[in-house]
Amino acid sequence: MLKRVIFLALFLSVTDCLFSQVQVADPVQIQDQQGDGSIFVSFVRDIPGDVVKTKNESVVALRSSISAVNDIGSVYSQHFYGCGTVVWDGYVLSVLHIFGQHHPALWRGTDQYPTKATIFGGSDFFFAKVVFIDLTADLILLKIETPNERGAVFNKKPVKIANTTYILDPTSGEPLVLYDKFWAFGFYTDYPGFFHTAILGPYRAITNSLEQNRLLPNLMGVVQGPTQAGFSGTPLLSYNGTMMGLVDATSTLNTWVVTVETINSFLKDAAAHLGLDVDGKPAVPVPPSPLSPEEK
Repeated sequence: MLKRVIFLALFLSVTDCLFSQVQVADPVQIQDQQGDGSIFVSFVRDIPGDVVKTKNESVVALRSSISAVNDIGSVYSQHFYGCGTVVWDGYVLSVLHIFGQHHPALWRGTDQYPTKATIFGGSDFFFAKVVFIDLTADLILLKIETPNERGAVFNKKPVKIANTTYILDPTSGEPLVLYDKFWAFGFYTDYPGFFHTAILGPYRAITNSLEQNRLLPNLMGVVQGPTQAGFSGTPLLSYNGTMMGLVDATSTLNTWVVTVETINSFLKDAAAHLGLDVDGKPAVPVPPSPLSPEEK
């Protein structure tokens, strides 16, 4: 049985949980300027090098802009902030709820008032358009418009995504989560060159039971330690920089993540829908086999 990892109901006591510390960049304590334009400060130098490398190469700040109407009938833009993860060249994966929660009319907007996505790619801003959505997984795929108006080219690299969250222990046959410590990043909304770091773990459960007695259509991971607003859509990274999930929600004790199994399934469906191969490249049609003499 998967009782150590997979549950339909989750019961955690306060004494059984340890709070993770969210580290916040202080502009006064700036020590280094990273090559991608992000600020790196001294008190996060204990983050593994591969994690920092993945953050710099594959994690972006994201803002959605949704048109709304105020009390006097004027149209204005509402902004929602989070993160994105580059999964293919020129494609960013994030969570759908940044684009209007569960209101389908807001995800793309209208021709006159389209919902817009702005990506901060290190030193430049890029617009992006929605190309694939999955409501049940709370996932959205964006295609970057590159080069931008200034001629800058989006050069972030795809993240390495794990194939599975856990393996079966060869001796006991019970599930064994591959890692017990993770890193996640969030960005300042007014200056995305500054970032927050959260250290999370271990995995507490993989469950389809959410708080307030809600059942989810997909299993989600529950990782010990809270994050905060703005971390949605950031990858959950292991010590070697591998993506082990996507941050979706938080509570006072834990962080909820979309599992890599759901992410890989989503990307497979997106590739088929967009006519791409597994690496996000245009699929090359396979020519038909020549007819045999009997078939001619």
